[in-house]
Amino acid sequence: MVPAMISTDSSAFALFALALLFAFPLLGARNACAAPKKPGGRKGEGPLPGGGKALPDGEPRGPLAPRKLFDPGDEVPRGKDLQAFQEEPPRSRPRGEPVFLGGDDPAALEDRLQTGIIHLTRGNPEKAEPYLRNVAESGAKVLGQGHRVALAAARHLATVLFLKGRAAEAAELWVRVILAAEKDPEADAAEFHSCRLHFAAFLGQFGKEEEALRQLGAAVEGLGRIPEEGGKAASAAAETAKLILEFRREGWDAGDALGLARAIVERALGKSAEFLRALPDLELDLLEILEEAALGQGDPQARLAAFRRSIALSESSRGGNSPQTLELRHSYARVLADSGGDPKGARKILEQVFRERSRSLGEKGFDTLRTQAALGGVLGDLGETDRGMRLLAEAARLMERIAGPGDFDVLEVKAMAARLRLARGEHREALDLAGSAAARLTKIAGKENEATLLARSFMLEALVGLGEGKAAVREGEAVLKARRKTGEVLYGPQMLDVLFPLAAAYRLAGDLPKARKTAEKAAALIERDLLACDPFALPVFTELVAILRSLGDLKAARQACRKLLARTEAVLGPGHEKALAVKKELEELEGRG
Repeated sequence: MVPAMISTDSSAFALFALALLFAFPLLGARNACAAPKKPGGRKGEGPLPGGGKALPDGEPRGPLAPRKLFDPGDEVPRGKDLQAFQEEPPRSRPRGEPVFLGGDDPAALEDRLQTGIIHLTRGNPEKAEPYLRNVAESGAKVLGQGHRVALAAARHLATVLFLKGRAAEAAELWVRVILAAEKDPEADAAEFHSCRLHFAAFLGQFGKEEEALRQLGAAVEGLGRIPEEGGKAASAAAETAKLILEFRREGWDAGDALGLARAIVERALGKSAEFLRALPDLELDLLEILEEAALGQGDPQARLAAFRRSIALSESSRGGNSPQTLELRHSYARVLADSGGDPKGARKILEQVFRERSRSLGEKGFDTLRTQAALGGVLGDLGETDRGMRLLAEAARLMERIAGPGDFDVLEVKAMAARLRLARGEHREALDLAGSAAARLTKIAGKENEATLLARSFMLEALVGLGEGKAAVREGEAVLKARRKTGEVLYGPQMLDVLFPLAAAYRLAGDLPKARKTAEKAAALIERDLLACDPFALPVFTELVAILRSLGDLKAARQACRKLLARTEAVLGPGHEKALAVKKELEELEGRG
């Protein structure tokens, strides 16, 4: 996924070309200065990575790739011409496809496409696949292979197949779609070239730079000819930003790549305001990219600001109580609680969303229950663990009855319940809950999915609470390795989920130097990314003070204790018993010289 600049003047397009030149090294090329070669063939066509060349058959370097990419029976033979993929029958389909309402009516196909995309964005490719497959095939028959809906469905379906470990099928589908769209004079240009960009991203995962660069070059040339009317150029900008964001995970100057993506999208939002007002969904896509960029750059306030702008836009274009607006508010509240340092504000928003969803969907509606679970988690953060646990347990039970025990949202709620068990000191119960959720999440969403990593971090905390130092260190180091591989190392709150308990695990195992190094990293992230009033900072600095005292470094312990006192007073007030206890500890440390 990737951006273009949104201006029809030559300087803007030149800047867009520079953005892509910057993105090319992120494809994993050995030569960081590699430039796109001009595509051959007829204008705008660009040769596909066929013509006797092999499709990707090596291990990818990016975290999006599954652990096992090709089964022997799925491997694309070397030297096979890609044109032949058009004539191959489709692979076997998953059993138990849902019954689709509305037949092949265009409006029904559009709704089905959006449902599949929602499942995909929620981390549930199993549920997304039947919807996207149905629309890709029915849409091609009813609307034409080059229609926007048919192309979008095929593009997202290929992504689903890739994420599920069926990389060869994904490659075949991308190629088949691109070849068909090239021959269709009515093909939607923006969606067609988006397919090229996604395929280039796939190739880049395998280090197939030549093929990836040809696809990018062809896509850029095609997107550059799309008129700005209708926001097509802004759509190109969104795609370019997404590609840069994706490849920053490869470890190539992540901060610079994110800054570039952010600048491109901000320009898109500013220069195309007149078109974006008429296309709120497009602006919401761009705002989502800004939110992702802020996340990767460790900027929670920018992330929250992008959320607020998205909510305001959705309210004005769709209505304050539309399903989309309520979902945005739900997500905003979770971010506000997790990294915005405002669980009270999050509670207020979730209570409002819960009331509205109860009215429109019923108290036992699936999305109502999701909000109930999120509210339970926030109540736990505010110290109301008993009530929070009741809400979470009820939501998990009813959600499981609706969607089954393997549903992504159900498992996420169970992991959240493990966090409240930890807060209540119920470490064995928390370990069982988090371990079960992590095992299932690994199967359906992958070991590097955010929900999987969070569940494993709760396992780590539980092991520390149970005094199992060696097991905790093993688990913590594995989670830290996976977390770094996802590229979220730049974002403090997510890294803290593993760094803080890992520091405690090292101390428990008797490795004080590693404990200190890990706790100091956690403290540095807190000072960079968390507000002074964020309660999550308190246990981290408490742990750091304990480690430094154990090492006999009283000077560093005093410095950390001062920071702990300042944050404790900001969170709980200077007269709170915990603040007074920290003040007494600081006085004792200072009295020791």
